[in-house]
Amino acid sequence: MQAPHILVRSALPGMAWPAITGPEEATHLALQYQLERSQWLSPGDLRALQLRQLDALVRHARLTVPFYRWQWHGSHRSGDAVTRESFERLPLLRRENLQHEFEELRSNASPAAHGAISESRTAGSTGRPVRTLKTALTHLWWLALMLRDHLWHRRDFDGTLATIRAGLENGEAQGWGPATGMIAAAGRSVVLGAHAGTDAQLEWLRRHGPDYLQTSPANAAELARRSIARGVRFPALREVRTSGDAVGTETRKLCREAWDVPLTDLYAADEAGCIALQCPDHEHYHVQSESVLVEVLDGEDRACAPGTVGRVVVTTLQNFAMPLIRYDIGDLAEVGDPCPCGRGLPVLGRILGRA
Repeated sequence: MQAPHILVRSALPGMAWPAITGPEEATHLALQYQLERSQWLSPGDLRALQLRQLDALVRHARLTVPFYRWQWHGSHRSGDAVTRESFERLPLLRRENLQHEFEELRSNASPAAHGAISESRTAGSTGRPVRTLKTALTHLWWLALMLRDHLWHRRDFDGTLATIRAGLENGEAQGWGPATGMIAAAGRSVVLGAHAGTDAQLEWLRRHGPDYLQTSPANAAELARRSIARGVRFPALREVRTSGDAVGTETRKLCREAWDVPLTDLYAADEAGCIALQCPDHEHYHVQSESVLVEVLDGEDRACAPGTVGRVVVTTLQNFAMPLIRYDIGDLAEVGDPCPCGRGLPVLGRILGRA
């Protein structure tokens, strides 16, 4: 399926169409051009391209990250080219490594061209935070994959996007944020902190009449139940977008029953960014192979076959400030069969949440 046509905002006065963009917008467009084509590559071609990036990443980690120098002693020799077999022999990185060995996992030579380094932290499973370093490049990839998600699902950028999330400030803005900032559209975004009660959220949604609702799966389910009980409908609503928790069949059914709209989920993690997007034609997920390598492993650290559930292990391909290589993220997922949509991107049938 072809991506929908989008009207790009021009940076040159007097040039409305075709747009003449600035350097930043041109970079975003160049990434989308490549992503539109790479999704249709065969699984074998995608694996070969990932190996090229893995080789650069592993060499960098071996030379500049103290943790990997001692962890890989005897597993990977400096100068050796990375093969699929040698990569799968590397020891796993654990969540407790991030919690206890942050400084040793920091690269001492992050490429300056990758941009400014920032720290991100999320709550740890034992109360100890998990900290990671990211660069402007990793943020660029996040924006690129968010735009890919919009294009896959053919969203109307002239519509209203409503977001209900914990930790956000209430507000309104023109546009949908930086991922779509280069697009010439009349849409707007409205934001409500999730501290508001369910009835208050429903009233807020009724007042704004959004085309798209973005929230957590648990909150979407609760809103749908309450909406059914009260007979509240949102005639303009086209889709519910979720991320943050595992999505069950019941939540999808509730959104259909309450508002007659589909639910589209996003699988992401603070440490690794966007891991998988829901297929535009099915309810399963496509791993974003251009940005992450995902393994699903059983209890013996062997690759799971389609239809089986295992632990999600991710390798971030663009984070050279703190490379996460074979990172056991703590989630469970089911390996899926190749998708009939024709994309060569690997399939995750279900995301089951925390192990």
